[in-house]
Amino acid sequence: LGRYDPGTVTTVRETLQGLPQSTDQAINALRVGDRVNTQALLADLRTRLNAVEQVFVAAYARERRLEESVRNQSHHAAMGGADLAAAAVLPVSIVALLLGLTIARSIVKPLRIMVPAIRKLSAGDTQVELPPVTRNEFGDMAQALRQLRDHSERLHSLAYVDPLTGLHNRARMEEALNAAIEDCRRTNQGCALLFMDIDNFKVINESFGHDTGDRYLVEAAQRLKRLAQEYGLLCRYSGDKFTVLIAGLHKNRDIKQQVQGIGEDILKGMSELFEMDGRQLQMSVSMGAASYPSDGARPEQILSNADAAMYQAKRQGRNNLQFASRELSDSARRRLTLASEIRRGLEASEFTPHYQPVVDVKAGRVVGTEALLRWNHPSRGIIWPTEFIPVAEDSGLISAVGERSLRMACAQVKRWRDEGRALSVAVNLSARQLHDGNLLNLLDEVMKTSGADPRWVTLELTESAMMERPEQSHVILTELRARGHLLAIDDFG
Repeated sequence: LGRYDPGTVTTVRETLQGLPQSTDQAINALRVGDRVNTQALLADLRTRLNAVEQVFVAAYARERRLEESVRNQSHHAAMGGADLAAAAVLPVSIVALLLGLTIARSIVKPLRIMVPAIRKLSAGDTQVELPPVTRNEFGDMAQALRQLRDHSERLHSLAYVDPLTGLHNRARMEEALNAAIEDCRRTNQGCALLFMDIDNFKVINESFGHDTGDRYLVEAAQRLKRLAQEYGLLCRYSGDKFTVLIAGLHKNRDIKQQVQGIGEDILKGMSELFEMDGRQLQMSVSMGAASYPSDGARPEQILSNADAAMYQAKRQGRNNLQFASRELSDSARRRLTLASEIRRGLEASEFTPHYQPVVDVKAGRVVGTEALLRWNHPSRGIIWPTEFIPVAEDSGLISAVGERSLRMACAQVKRWRDEGRALSVAVNLSARQLHDGNLLNLLDEVMKTSGADPRWVTLELTESAMMERPEQSHVILTELRARGHLLAIDDFG
């Protein structure tokens, strides 16, 4: 290569030697969560690798043509030997053949290895064959390629492997789902996505600590690996959510029936007790399934519908498999839209408490109130809690909604007291507020800023919220009583 284009050789060598530094920059950007910069750096890497590949492809083609030319010349010389003296023909033929073999060994063979190696590295595949490190320009390039491969493996691990469980991560799943759908379009086959959520993981995590929670997740991942990996690509999507992408399903057979058997095997295997620190912990998953093409033509549709089916499995009592349907998809879209509207409504102060009177029947007078939150939607009018509270709970907005109700109710009871009305107010607390670790600090701050006395504020909790984690609930309720709050149990029994 160097004999024919030394300038190109220098450019290629410098480019390859600079690539490890570029991959280091991409690794650092990925570590700090700067995905925009990571994507830009990766795009630049691909551009430079593609340019190097084109140089090698052109050089390979050129050297193959030269090799063929030399071989043809030696062949013609040998064939014309009948018209020449044998003493003259034999040396020419031998020299020509040796020259051809030398070119093949020193130039064409390394190029034959380098071209696919560059192509694979550019595509993100680190399982490549590299040429040996020699004392010529190819040796320098081979050394640079080895450094690039090592850095690419680190980058691939950061980009596509979950550090806790060792499974593929969300980015790998989304990439694979997109590729699977493209394959299905070409091959007229089907694929399916199982979307799983570990049941009651939040209870484990908060009751026993995050270290125990991590060990619980690792155990769940190992079980899923044994149970599901043979069926398809297993990934940790996020938190306690996992996915299995099942490709190559027969469209002329019932895809739902094929997936049902896989799902039942996973559910059965996951339900075995897990012993940790002397405790017997129950493990199970709620599972949703969506398939291509019946449940969507795009990756985001398949993922959204499988997610909606998983939440339906949660509502059906957990530890079961539900399949996506049009009704579930429509419901999920409505809930997603409503969650977005709740966020906007909180910012626009559209949530206000209405006060239901508590009457002393014997005395015939109002002695207190219960704050019942209503949503005054700009286009739909009053929306009742039965519609927006479940969505707020599922979307993680319930704490913000509850805090808004608490602040407004405490400010109102202070105004009543200032007006000489000896009234109290009862405010509902959600299970998430009770256990999120911030309730006591929030109440202290609200009492201080509103000027309300804790004795004027009754806190209502459902029995199920308190019994979700009874030991932790007991500690918090004891603290609430010590601060002077009255407590009431809702939905008792």
